[in-house]
Amino acid sequence: MQLLHIDMMTMIFVLVVVNLISALYYLVYIRLTKPRTPMRFFIGSKAIQGISWLLRLFVFNGMFPMLIILADVTMTFGFALEAILFVHFKGLLKKGLRAFFIGSLGFVLTTSVILWNDAGPTRNVILLIAYFTYMALAAWSLLFSHDATVFQRVIGVCYGIIPLASVALYLSVLSEVSTPGHPTSLNGLLYYVSILSMQIIGSVGFLLAVGERDEQHLLEIASRDALTGILNRKAFFERAEVQYERAWKERHAISALMLDIDLFKGINDMHGHQVGDRVIRHLCETVLSTIRRSDLFARFGGEEFVVFLPDTGETEARALALRIHEAVQRHRVQAGGDLPAYSISMGVSSGIPAATDRIDALLADCDQAMYYCKHHGRNCAAFKPAGGKPDEIQPLCRNDACQGIE
Repeated sequence: MQLLHIDMMTMIFVLVVVNLISALYYLVYIRLTKPRTPMRFFIGSKAIQGISWLLRLFVFNGMFPMLIILADVTMTFGFALEAILFVHFKGLLKKGLRAFFIGSLGFVLTTSVILWNDAGPTRNVILLIAYFTYMALAAWSLLFSHDATVFQRVIGVCYGIIPLASVALYLSVLSEVSTPGHPTSLNGLLYYVSILSMQIIGSVGFLLAVGERDEQHLLEIASRDALTGILNRKAFFERAEVQYERAWKERHAISALMLDIDLFKGINDMHGHQVGDRVIRHLCETVLSTIRRSDLFARFGGEEFVVFLPDTGETEARALALRIHEAVQRHRVQAGGDLPAYSISMGVSSGIPAATDRIDALLADCDQAMYYCKHHGRNCAAFKPAGGKPDEIQPLCRNDACQGIE
């Protein structure tokens, strides 16, 4: 069955136009947005693919037959560069993969030189296998990286299925797609459509994936405190509320710590604000080295900080508070140089969330325990059960030396 009498030359011309338009579009995009370097390389991959199809047009028109070698190599290099960019985009480009890409390009070059005058399909089959392998690597990087988004996985599925369909369709119509001017049957047309659709999906997919990553990067920046790099107050509440609701549904214990640097205004007045900033960063580094990756640590305001501990009961929360206090105490003993000694007051609270409460209630208990420390000489930690009364607050350590849980 013939469909619209579209021949191979027409389809290749369409592929030339699509790739060159994609490269031109990305070039305009770069001029307007000044994105990172990977976008520039992606333009190169599309331009190279367009040039390779153009070289094929010359060859099939009987012009410079030996250009088929250059056409094969540029096409392979263009597809390889596209795959490399996706693999690099996901941070998976290791030494072994680099060696594979270099070796495969060398293999295609050698094959093209040896078979350049071969009228059979062998050379094209090798090219198609290389194309499928590169696209499969791109699919693997998008599907199985730990931070892959839903959109990236959809693009990854396309990179896996469409090239596989291209190979199957090519093998079913070997004579058609290898013969210039031959009218293309339905399978032959679908073969070229699969190649064309992959060009379009690759172009649009990479642009959207980069845009998605940049948006996530901006959101991450917006959620961080500029001085310390930990969560800011707004981001803390957004994430802690989710954890709080999950703990309520699953009836899991949660805990929180609230920390405040004692007499911080005096540090700023005596040593200057730059030294005060170093003290804040030092405390953050100390806390980060003590808590888990799953814990939420945020700057609550000024010299006040909060830690939310999901799936953590009273015993573990008390122990963590003591470890943080002891770490700050060790610095007080060893203080010198450009970082003065400082101390912290810390309030701890734990419990199983109630249906009528929110995260604010747990933090209010931490705040009361922290101010208990402030009113009892500072430089200590105290515990208050979630929803407990003020007279239930218990000191965890005495001033200047942690003595253990009382």
